[in-house]
Formats: sequence, C-alpha cells, structure tokens
Amino acid sequence: MTECNKCCHMKTFFKIRDPSDFNKVVEVIRDNLKDGTLKHSTYWPEEKILIEMPPFEKENWGDLVLYYFECSTCNQLFQLSVEMYHGSGGSWQPISRENKGL
Repeated sequence: MTECNKCCHMKTFFKIRDPSDFNKVVEVIRDNLKDGTLKHSTYWPEEKILIEMPPFEKENWGDLVLYYFECSTCNQLFQLSVEMYHGSGGSWQPISRENKGL
C-alpha cells in the first residue's frame, strides 16, 4: 500500500495530556478540515454505544470528546478521544476500520 501524501503527516499517535495539548490538536484538525485534507466521518465502532457529539466546529466540549475523521483522499480513519471531566487526557491516532489501531 502506498503512503498517502495528503494525510501522512497526521498518521501518528499523539498523547493528549493537558488542555494545551488538546488545543493544539483541535487547531491542527480545524486547519486540515478547512484545507480539505480531513473530512468528518460517519464511522462508529459496532461494539460501542453511539454517543451523539455536538458539531466539532461548535467547540461545545462535554465530559467526553470522541470524533472520527477521514482523509479526503485515501479514507484513512482517525480518532480524537479525550476524557475532559476527570482530566485523564486522551489521544489523536490513526485507526483501522476494525478499530485495532495502526
């Protein structure tokens, strides 16, 4: 499988430890949505209960932040998952459709 030049810079696991990490990730996602690198995904893992999230652009973050995005070229799936309430952090990561991570 060839590397996608459009999203290769996003194919990394990034640990979110504090609010400044979270703000950095949100800024990168926002920029990549704006330039068309990323698009919102309708993906949801079959084994998980569907959680309705407010639109990402509204930045109305609740206790749990869980969004899926896709590369607009190769459809690589990405997950943003953060537990805001308890401050346990979270991550940005590429995942497979089987949700096994990459």
